[in-house]
Amino acid sequence: MNKFSLHLLFIIVALGLGGCQQNQTNESQNLTEDSTAIDTIQPIIEEEEAETPAAADMVFNDFIDEFINKKKFQLSRVQFPLSRITDGTEQIIAQKDWTYDPIYKGEDYYTMIFDGTELYNNREDSVPRKFTVERIDLNKGRVKQYLFNKDKGLWKLVGINEHFFKDNTNGEFYDFYAKFSSDEEYQRTHILSAFTFKTYDIETGEYIEGTLEPEQWQEVCPELPTGIITNFVSGEINPKSIKRTFTICSSSTEMNTTLEFRHWGGKWTLISLEQ
Repeated sequence: MNKFSLHLLFIIVALGLGGCQQNQTNESQNLTEDSTAIDTIQPIIEEEEAETPAAADMVFNDFIDEFINKKKFQLSRVQFPLSRITDGTEQIIAQKDWTYDPIYKGEDYYTMIFDGTELYNNREDSVPRKFTVERIDLNKGRVKQYLFNKDKGLWKLVGINEHFFKDNTNGEFYDFYAKFSSDEEYQRTHILSAFTFKTYDIETGEYIEGTLEPEQWQEVCPELPTGIITNFVSGEINPKSIKRTFTICSSSTEMNTTLEFRHWGGKWTLISLEQ
């Protein structure tokens, strides 16, 4: 191990970065239960809600926060009749049959996955007008997608699609991540021999960057989401891209962790970690 790596690990320990942990997920929670909650017909409870800010439609994160927390606002932002497809079978949902869906309300984190292309560029039409919120069941290999489009300045839910990983554009990566997040030995065999590590030194206010070896992974591995996770997809994922940027975002703070993966030699490999 070089001197930089030793210094880097000393700072990591000083900052209190723990070893890799797995989220304690309630095994009884699954996508089927999510579906049942929506299917159960019950009246929308009339309640006082704070006025929705005009800026809610400017940024999707602001909109989705309103959508999952305010029942009347959610009802007003569903495009009825709503198409819901489960394993290729379509069901049409009328407004009278809609039940408030909290989606991921109350969860401590969500993830964002990009395929390596820039989210924004200088073209006028580059601002995303489509977002997909996915509920990914890593144990059952299923994905439930909430499809949102922005039309005439307003974000609306325009469809729901539930299917197995094999029918998802990002399914191969989800299969890989399900194993990577839960198996330490599998992690070690899917990490670059000298992966990049970047962290923030609170004492100096500076970022520190260097390389670490797979044997040092457990010293810096973040808490990886397992079980059922919520993932945001902006636009469309390019299935031919060999890059995946996996960002774990805190719902309550600005603390994010980003893992970079590349598909080399027939397998996905971690090439960098930034905390």
